[in-house]
Amino acid sequence: NLSEISAQMRRSKRLRNQASSGGDSSVGQQQEEQQREEPEPATKRRKKQGRPPYNKGRPQRGKEPQPSNEEGEFLAPDEEPLRQGRAQANGRQSMQAQGKQKCKKDVGPTRQREEALWAKGYAAIGGLDEAGRGPLAGPVVAGICVLPKNPPESLLKGLNDSKLLNEAQRNDLYARITTSEGVLWAAQVIDSTTIDRINILQAALRAMREAAMQLPKGSFDYLLVDGNKVPEGLPAPAEAVVKGDATSSCIAAASVIAKVTRDRIMYELDAQYPAFNFRQHKGYGVPEHTAALRTHGPCAIHRRSFQPIRSMTSWTRAKQLAEEAAAAAEEKAAANPAAAPGDTAPAAASAAILQLEAA
Repeated sequence: NLSEISAQMRRSKRLRNQASSGGDSSVGQQQEEQQREEPEPATKRRKKQGRPPYNKGRPQRGKEPQPSNEEGEFLAPDEEPLRQGRAQANGRQSMQAQGKQKCKKDVGPTRQREEALWAKGYAAIGGLDEAGRGPLAGPVVAGICVLPKNPPESLLKGLNDSKLLNEAQRNDLYARITTSEGVLWAAQVIDSTTIDRINILQAALRAMREAAMQLPKGSFDYLLVDGNKVPEGLPAPAEAVVKGDATSSCIAAASVIAKVTRDRIMYELDAQYPAFNFRQHKGYGVPEHTAALRTHGPCAIHRRSFQPIRSMTSWTRAKQLAEEAAAAAEEKAAANPAAAPGDTAPAAASAAILQLEAA
């Protein structure tokens, strides 16, 4: 061990000193005492012995020990087997994660829910979805689509949630869906004024209900609705499917119909209100849109019930309902000019409209 080696080295040095001094042991003893008072550095001593320094090859905080070969030579980092093994393991894990993500992405919406409902005896399954709940301007649009049981393969190629598709892909799918034989579809638009009157959630549900009512009776006997709420008054049994536009083919087709329909409406509105560039952002609250709002103020299609427009216009639902009731009363008075000046019909109509809208 180290202590025995050190003792042997001291004895050997003492003997050499005695021999060189002609047998004078006092000189050797003096040298030995001097060495004890000033010990040789451990690093220098290990170097003389042909041994590596203490810290070389030893694990440091946050680092692993550097491996060496049989001759005691330390390997370079690029030759380190452990590091290569870790790199290979990390590469395998990365490939596995990419493979899982790719498989998940490639699957897209399927017809599994429809097939399960067919097995229960339902003949035609319709999908319902909406587009435009979040924008600050423009309508909310709902779409419905009933796909045939055995459509051509080209019809469903590339079908996915409309939010995951670019504009060219959506337009191509819209053309295929709306022109294919055996596909039933419809779209319903609810304007911004109605959105302010009844709130955006109720407007979206109304749009889906009215879209379903557009199709002929018997076009479907079950509906799959995207989201977590089912509109009241649907003409067939229905169930809500969270993220249905990404998992169910008929809902994905309905989402494409709703999205493309709304985008085309926003293109037309962009021509009427060029200062807001609706063609680019479709009415969503991007920085460009909010900057245009601060510069020009809201236009006719902006949703007064949405911030920051609500604060800019001091809008309230009660104020809107009162204005609409007054406008309806004036319209009725204009249509019946023979009414007596003291006729209370316009006021009664206004009160009735207020009560109806409040309900």
